[in-house]
Amino acid sequence: MVTVPRLLVAIALVVAAAAAAAAQSLKPQWSRPVGGKTRFVGVEEYGRCSVFVDNGAIQVIAPAGDVLWTWPFRKINKYINPGDVAVSHECDAIALVGDASYKYAWVVQRTGKTSNIPFAATPADIEFDRTGKLVAVGTYAGSIYLYSVTGEQQWKRDTEAAIVNDLAFTDDNQRILFRGWGGAGIVSVAGQVEWSLLASRFRASRDLETLIISNEPSHGPGDPSIAVTDGQRKTLWHRVAPIEAFVSSSGHRILATAGGPRLFSRSGETIATFPDYTWSIALSDDGTHMWLRADDHLACVDVQGTELARIDAEASIRAVTVSRDFSQLLLVREKDLDPVSVERYEVPRPCRPN
Repeated sequence: MVTVPRLLVAIALVVAAAAAAAAQSLKPQWSRPVGGKTRFVGVEEYGRCSVFVDNGAIQVIAPAGDVLWTWPFRKINKYINPGDVAVSHECDAIALVGDASYKYAWVVQRTGKTSNIPFAATPADIEFDRTGKLVAVGTYAGSIYLYSVTGEQQWKRDTEAAIVNDLAFTDDNQRILFRGWGGAGIVSVAGQVEWSLLASRFRASRDLETLIISNEPSHGPGDPSIAVTDGQRKTLWHRVAPIEAFVSSSGHRILATAGGPRLFSRSGETIATFPDYTWSIALSDDGTHMWLRADDHLACVDVQGTELARIDAEASIRAVTVSRDFSQLLLVREKDLDPVSVERYEVPRPCRPN
């Protein structure tokens, strides 16, 4: 027979062990040096592969860290200088634009087929649709194009944005969002500009009925702010806060850094605050888990603030990318303001949405 004191001790030990396991400190699965001729330039949204430039070639890297395939662009054209590189969801094709002086886009398939697309205005961004058969291209002139991966233009549309970048296709593959500095908007895959405007950031729920439109003055006085709106862009609430904010797929939760990370409802009520952290990094699709920045580490936490996983990191972090399913995290470390390594972390099950 187990006595009550012994039972309580056993329960306490189990709870303590569970808490320790939940807040485990993660170690990188792999680390790749970057700097000079080696750069980290892209990742598939679910982490199925990542993309590096290495000494004149683009490398597509598997989650385990091995090279899936390469494209030796320097042997093809000495003027190609890849910026961010898009990768198809099957990791069997890449698409890239260059720097601000390069007026071409490239689409390269693993089979070796390539398409070289010229532009009058400099391309700013490129992205694959969810089938891997189309690419959208945004420009520094505020226009957006749709092409087949073999280089046939489907349409061109002008927008009210100054720059069309940070492109993304909706889950149903029916619309294209542009969400980066210089403009925001939605264009249907059929070519209808549903709306566009000048903005600094834009995020949207899956049904496009909850939008976050952020603005920050590029010159002169003024504070950065976020506005949460409905699908017709009617403001639901507005708050002074850094422009990088996140919305759950259903639109019922918004994560922003407003006096520290804070989780809001769609109508603007505060659901939770996280005073031990300084910055918001990512919100899971279902709005139940977050990656947050503290002074000396990154942490995955739930809505109650329970720390489920952590990565030790002081001030030497340049960028963090969390896969959409929260299964992996890529961390770019820096030294003297230059990137020095990219680390991949496998995120444990307690930190992944159900």
